[in-house]
Amino acid sequence: PPSVVERMEDFDLEEGRPQTEEKKIVDQRLWEAYISTRPYLALTPSAEAGRVLLHNRDAIVKDTLKRAGSLEGMGIPLDEKGLDDAMRALATILVYGSAEDGHYDELE
Repeated sequence: PPSVVERMEDFDLEEGRPQTEEKKIVDQRLWEAYISTRPYLALTPSAEAGRVLLHNRDAIVKDTLKRAGSLEGMGIPLDEKGLDDAMRALATILVYGSAEDGHYDELE
């Protein structure tokens, strides 16, 4: 139905907007409450996504290589080393955030 499609488009627009500082604080407090009983999780949702990506890297690379034919021309590296490098780079961004977050100093 058109109303569902419209809501999905609205959601895409909302998700594409940068988060306000206030919303970041609220989201981080929610995450901290969530991880308070899960000490094995990373300190931020983004860092947790990076951790999971690295943990599952080998399986994701193998699965992606199986589908290489359907991914040609999409700008995705389709060799094992290229995929591994790309996933490590993405995980680094997820774990350390952006240059504005102040965590890049930890990489140097």
